[in-house]
Amino acid sequence: MNLPFLNRLTFRSITTRSLSVVHFLALALGVAMASMPAMAQKQIDLPEHTGPFTSPVSVRGYWFTAPKDFAITGVEVPTDASEGNQSIAVVRFTAEPPLFGSTTDDFEVLFLTQDDSATGMIPTYLEIASGDVIGVLGSRNGVGSYASAPFASSIDGLPITLRRLGMQFPLASTAPQQLFTEEGSSISRVRLFYGPIDDPMISQSTPPKRKLKKKKKQRLSGIRPPRAVTPY
Repeated sequence: MNLPFLNRLTFRSITTRSLSVVHFLALALGVAMASMPAMAQKQIDLPEHTGPFTSPVSVRGYWFTAPKDFAITGVEVPTDASEGNQSIAVVRFTAEPPLFGSTTDDFEVLFLTQDDSATGMIPTYLEIASGDVIGVLGSRNGVGSYASAPFASSIDGLPITLRRLGMQFPLASTAPQQLFTEEGSSISRVRLFYGPIDDPMISQSTPPKRKLKKKKKQRLSGIRPPRAVTPY
């Protein structure tokens, strides 16, 4: 069967640098795979929104211990409390964060976006190993979506517990530092999307891993240290 349009696409001379049949098929396959990232991505369950947490000088989130190897493929602060710009951080602790009254800087910042105008999910690719203690902070224009905690969730059917994580600095202008946890207090919700490590459908549709090294004992002028009482 004669297909002139296909001939024009695939059978021009090499000097015109046109696509070969193989390249044409590879391109078509890549486009098809890029259109299906949602099939390879899942989302951890979050508790229901209970109200806003509004603070221009602090941020809340949650932490958990990874039950298996996986990749974080996207993050998003829900719009239940605010539709403003997103500020989100993902960190990997060396140990469980301490109770409020103490803080820790013993972590690695895996991902940080500040005052991001993206309205929906922000793609990323962060490889997580079983046993990693992962912290997630997030807000929109200084407003978080609060929910009851601790909360029983799961990753690929393996149980995890989401527990409160906090920082007494504004995430929109401050890299994560002096982090802490509290027992029985609310978390601030951040949607966490995930998939298997090195899944070709994920690598086709997300950028390379964004990784920032922590800054030890970072200080910003005009920002006060954590107070003795945490605002709820």
